[in-house]
Amino acid sequence: MDLAVVLPRFREALAPGAYLAVVGNANVHGPYRQEVWAVTDRYAAVAKHPETADAIAGVLASGLFTIEGEERTELMPFEQSLDEYIEFLHSTSVLSRAQLGNRAGAFDAEVRDVFARHGIDRLRYEVVGSVTWAAPK
Repeated sequence: MDLAVVLPRFREALAPGAYLAVVGNANVHGPYRQEVWAVTDRYAAVAKHPETADAIAGVLASGLFTIEGEERTELMPFEQSLDEYIEFLHSTSVLSRAQLGNRAGAFDAEVRDVFARHGIDRLRYEVVGSVTWAAPK
């Protein structure tokens, strides 16, 4: 998403008194995280994984909005199978099976190899949610 294009449009589309909300979540993964990102970077249509903080910094840098507040949840434990995690990755626009085409099987195998090297057969990590709201200037 090109913030230079969408932020002015968002500001114009907001009703009087309304806020722009930037909603995010962060997954607190183990030592395998960088290895998984390296695999996804090789296969994804877009290699950069923007973080919620990048979007908030872009909102501030635009000069179009003022950050009014932020709320975060407590860390919540989360667990899923490797199959579920791989399907989650395929649910993203840049790693969908349609996007990967005949490379989907190789992608799945490489992700599984990362977890096998770490002796992981089921993922257990923590998740935190956040919402930041900004008022148009």
